[in-house]
Parts: sequence; C-alpha cells; structure tokens
Amino acid sequence: MADTLTTLLVVLLVVAPLIGGLGSLAIFKLSAIRKIVISTAVVLITSVLGLSYLVLSNGAIDYNASDLSSISIIITLLDLVLIFAFICLAYKQKSILAALFAFLQLSALVFIEIGGVGEHGMVIHIDQLSLMMAFITSVIGSIICVYGLRYMEHYEKHGRFFAAMLLFLAAMNGAVFSNSLLWLFFFWELTTLCSYLLIGHTETEQAKRSAITAAEYTLGGGVALIFGIGLSMFYFDTVFIDQIPLGSSLAGLELLPLALMAVAAFTKSAQLPFQKWLLGAMVAPTPVSALLHSATMVNLGVYLLLRLIPNLHGTGFLITTIGMVGLISFLVTAVLAMTQSNAKRVLAYSTISNLGLIIACIGLDTSLALTAAMLLLLFHAISKALLFMSVGVVKEETGSEDIDAMEGLRAKLPLIAAAILIGISMMVLPPFGMFASKWLLSEAVTSLPILALFLVLGFGATLVYYAKWLGQVFTRGKETEVIEKHHTDRVYAFALIATAVIGFMATAGIGPILDGLINPYVSNVFDPTLSVRSLDLVSSLGVFPIMMVIMLAIIIVALVVRSTKLPPVMDVYACGESSEVRTGTFYYWSEERVAHLSQASNIGMYALLFGLLSVIVVLGVVA
Repeated sequence: MADTLTTLLVVLLVVAPLIGGLGSLAIFKLSAIRKIVISTAVVLITSVLGLSYLVLSNGAIDYNASDLSSISIIITLLDLVLIFAFICLAYKQKSILAALFAFLQLSALVFIEIGGVGEHGMVIHIDQLSLMMAFITSVIGSIICVYGLRYMEHYEKHGRFFAAMLLFLAAMNGAVFSNSLLWLFFFWELTTLCSYLLIGHTETEQAKRSAITAAEYTLGGGVALIFGIGLSMFYFDTVFIDQIPLGSSLAGLELLPLALMAVAAFTKSAQLPFQKWLLGAMVAPTPVSALLHSATMVNLGVYLLLRLIPNLHGTGFLITTIGMVGLISFLVTAVLAMTQSNAKRVLAYSTISNLGLIIACIGLDTSLALTAAMLLLLFHAISKALLFMSVGVVKEETGSEDIDAMEGLRAKLPLIAAAILIGISMMVLPPFGMFASKWLLSEAVTSLPILALFLVLGFGATLVYYAKWLGQVFTRGKETEVIEKHHTDRVYAFALIATAVIGFMATAGIGPILDGLINPYVSNVFDPTLSVRSLDLVSSLGVFPIMMVIMLAIIIVALVVRSTKLPPVMDVYACGESSEVRTGTFYYWSEERVAHLSQASNIGMYALLFGLLSVIVVLGVVA
C-alpha cells in the first residue's frame, strides 16, 4: 500500500480532471471555464511529475482489491449506468448495431458479476509503462486543452466541450492505472462516450454520422474486451492482468481471451479493418483530433497490447498474427497517406500507420522491437500533437487544411511553418526519438528480409508524404505576390512552443528515458539489449549520437542556403497565352480509388482475424 502523498497524487490524476469537467459543465462563461481548464492542467502536470519521481525512486505502486472494495462496487454501478447511456444513445441515433453491442456488453458484465469476482489481487498497478502513458495524457493532453481554449472561442457549448475533454483525460489515467480488467473496461468505455460527444460536438449531420460510426466500432471493440474478460474468469479464474498466466504456458482455447483483447485493441487503435471511425473523426474541431490521435483514445489500444506483453510472449501464431495486423496497417495506410491532399487526413492515416508500426514491433516479440515500440509511442504522441495543433492554426488563419494551399506558409506564418518543420522532423529525421525507434526496429529485422522489405516500403512512403508537405510549406511562391504576415496568437504560440520543447527535451534525454522507463519494463520479459549512457544510446549497428552530429550539420547548411538571396521567380512564357504555374503535387487519388484499396485491405484483414479466432477454437476443440 502506498503512502499518503502517493495516494493523493494518484487520486488527483483521475479526480482533478473529473472535477474540472463537472465545473466546466456547470459554467457557461468561457472566461470562467478558462480558469478551470488552466487550473486543472497545472494540477495534472504537477501531479504526474511528482508521481514520476516517486515511482522512479521507489518502484511500482500497488493497491489491493480488498482495500478498495467499495470503489469496485461504485465502478460496477457506474459501468451499468454507462451501458444504459449507450443504449439510450443508440435509440436516439437509431443505430441497431450500437444497441446490439451495448446489450451484449450488459449481458457479459452481469454474467461476470453474478459469477463473482475475487478480491485477492491488485486493482491498481502503476509501473514505468503506466507512468509513460500518464505523462502523455496529463502533459500533452493538458497542453491540447489549453490550446482548445483559444480555438473554440467561435464555437458554441463550451462547457460541454471542455467537460468531455477533461473527462477524457480522467478516463485515460484511470485506464492505465488499472490492473483489474473490470476497472479497465469501465474507463475503456468511458473514452468511447467522450469520443462520441467530442466528434459530434458541432452537431452537423456529418458530425453526427461520424460520431455514431465511432461509437459503433469502439462499442464492438468493447464487446470483444468484456468477452475476453469473461473467458479470463473462466480459464484463469482471475480478472487481474498480472495474474493471467504467461504466454508460454498457454495453449488451445486458453489463447482465446488474449485474442479477443487484441481485437479490442485493434478497434481502439483504428487498425485495419477498423480504421473508418478514426478517419471520420476528422470532422471534429482540431483540439479533438489532436487529443484523439496523440494523448488519448488511439493510444489505449496499443497500451493494452504492451501491458499484455508477458502474456503474449511465446504464444506463437497469436503474437505473430498481431504483428501481421500491425505491419499491414502500417504499410497500407502509409501508401494511402501519400494520396491525400488534406493535412488532417494525412495525419489521420499517419496515426494509423505509426500505431500499426508499434503493433508490428510487439508482434516481433524481441527485446529490441519492444524497446522500439515504447519509444515510438512516446515520440509519436508529442510530434502528432504538434502537427495537429499547427494545422488547426493554419485553418483558422487561411481557411484551408489543404497541403497545396500552404504554399509560402513560411512567410505568412513563420512560427507555424517552424512548428510543422519541427513536427515532421520529429517524425522522420534524426536525432529525434521516432528515427531512433525506427533505427532500432531496422536492426531488429536484419535477419528477416521479407519483413525488412515491408518496413522499407512503409518508411519510404512516410518520407514521401511528409516531404511533399514540407515542400509546399517552404515553397516561396511568386516574387510578385504580396505576402501578409500573420501574428500567431499567444495561446497558440505557447501550446506549440511548449510541445516542441518537450520533444527536444525527450530527445536530449533519450538515454535516461531508456534507462528509467523503457528498459525496466522490457526487463519484465526480455533482457534489455541496449547499452545506455547518460544522454545517448549505443547499439550493435553503431553509435546513434553520430546521427545527431550529421543532423546538426544539415541544419547549419540549410540555414546558410536560406540566408542567401534567391533569384526571382519568372512567369512562364506561353506564346502570348495566359498561363499559371502550379507547384503542387499531381499524384493524389480519387476517393473511389482510395475506397477500393481500403475495401480490399479490410476484406483481407477480416479474413485474417476470423482465421485467427477459428484456428484457436479448432485447435482447442481438437486438443
């Protein structure tokens, strides 16, 4: 049992955003909501930093079920209320699918509770993985909420919006602290409710359709999760994650609970064939997109798989299939991202792709790949938040999210152009952590040439869609064009600069991050294979800091070239006819062509998942 200070910090990370959300809901003035949101952000950031110090100094924090039995009862009751809310929502939106999923969840939950849940276990377990997720949620999520205070000024129903945003943060922290699968299920479905409210906030017809689509997909994932919990009770007689047997000791139908939990993770992280809901969610205001893609929702699926690593390790075709889902999602959505002109859709496909890469790392089932997965999770959250917030400012200032409309942005909005440059650099270039994780992953697949080829194709596609974006942002445009320089609002400037600084600090401290957060968690399953020093990392392929020196040299050369005077852009001579120079790209796909590739990929992925579950059942019956 933890001491009083630790307990206070844990409680604050879940309760403070809940109280802040209720306060926002009760107040209609944005000025008062602003104070609540900023105060909540300060409490969250302070609490997660304090908790980080305690966990890193003293080790993991646990709370026994017997000590929190009354809270378990309250969570069960709230779970029932939440499911009834989904039933009412399904009735209101006339969604038979959402109603069916809600009834299935209700039936499974009642069956589990009637069967009885033991109190001999830890309901809360806070270790390095929990800490990293809480940091992403509490710090990056808080910055996004502060950013939203300015962005949402011209929208309506501010109280409801920020109540859902803060409740999202509370649900995420509750989920990553939960060792009880029933507690996790409650917070898991609470994020589903929050996403529905936020995606549909504008209440347009398109927003309503996207919101109910997101609810249907994620409620379906919730069905897979609660059925997996029920089977865990049946086969393992436990609902506590740490009491599920190790993967090497499982066979036959005993793999079914883990397989269902993996399917739930795929739906939450929008992996193929469940990506439709996340792409539709782009109709939401930009703060919602930033929150969904970086600090909350989609990270919860990969978190569950990372949490189950000890149980998935050694399961053979199960973990291999999980890796295949991630790898195919990574490659297909990276290709689709190249075909898009809308910046938010590029980022949406990029999110699915990078989460797929994390899941592919999990499927490799090696020490180096697991290390790469955790690095990817952390640095993807930071860079994706920065990029989404930058696109939101561009839309507000120019009225467009189209990449081709961002030509000359470096002159119009220099701070935003710099933020986009930093965000994209964090995604693909050294010395940032995303590059480091891909470097490590490349080393992990040196003995798997086919897999290495898939990764190279995906990495190449990623570089293409980000390079063409940067090309537009830093294209000068016509010399005769009158450029009006826009001043970036100070709230936006704070959010972007703070996020960029966090990215730089995380990059500079990649050694301590590995030593303090990642290697201790990896050591639960594997022997860490990285040699960690104070501020760098060394692997068998060479010294990574060399790449930092190379990148610094590139930046210096770029600055020198940038400072030189360029020749004027001349009009094209067209024999007296009028002409227009177009500097945009020409390889965008039509929606029909994108739909064809998506449908073909989805059919294959549905067949893969059906085959996985069928093989487990058949082998279990035969055995």
